[in-house]
Amino acid sequence: MKFWRQDRTISGDRRLYLYHFADAENHSRQRMFTRAVASAWKERAEAIEEWFAPVTQAMQQGLVGKGGLLLDIGCGAGSMPVGSEWTRIGVDVSAEVLTPRFPAIVAGCNPLPLRSGVFDAAISRFAVIFASDVTEAIKETRRVLVPGGTFVFSAWRSEELNASFDVPGRILGEQLGIRPISRSDPSAFRLADVDETARLLSGAGFDPQSAMDVELPYLARMDADSAFQHLMTFAGGIRTMFDRVALFDRERVKERIVKALDESDRTGYATVWIAKAIEP
Repeated sequence: MKFWRQDRTISGDRRLYLYHFADAENHSRQRMFTRAVASAWKERAEAIEEWFAPVTQAMQQGLVGKGGLLLDIGCGAGSMPVGSEWTRIGVDVSAEVLTPRFPAIVAGCNPLPLRSGVFDAAISRFAVIFASDVTEAIKETRRVLVPGGTFVFSAWRSEELNASFDVPGRILGEQLGIRPISRSDPSAFRLADVDETARLLSGAGFDPQSAMDVELPYLARMDADSAFQHLMTFAGGIRTMFDRVALFDRERVKERIVKALDESDRTGYATVWIAKAIEP
């Protein structure tokens, strides 16, 4: 694992301040979720990319015709492919999941430990939604972009359109006595509302360009038991909650989740949307 604590010159005379930063409470929670599945994300990248392929393709379309310095917010294991026209720098709160595919730092996104006006584009695949303050995270993303820079990110749609996450999360929450999260809390569904997100982008000074729904058929093609096993392997939040269930209750809880997944409408199993915005 490399920590970058230096001025690093990339793409001509543009310089970055790169240093370790962590927002303790939320980052500690996100690191806990990541630790539960970090080895799978690093060692089974092909399964992740097959799962998220429609999202990745849609995000890549948002970057067509550009190139330069790219910030990957919540880069994780770095398995998301980007074109060779990009020089990528990653940030992620969890050191455990980072791999040496490209330079990356352990950092949060509000604030970003980077100089202003440096990056030609920024991407975030299911990461900015977990920021401690998503409004500030969006503002920080705009701050580090050059004029005309592009921000492309993905977010899960509502719970009703994502049974594959909502069903196990709801059952596990009931089992553990965890209060339902509010819409403003960091979560998979924090930016489910396209109109609200457009207002946040505009309020941060971005010019929202497009919003596109994308279906993820990967889990819907599996039987319910296989879908459950996939989530236990790759979904850190769900895995962490399941691990907190008492040992003598786990089989019963698993059966409840598998049964509920089996009865769920496959047309609303996993739905994402892709946003694109420009720094004017």
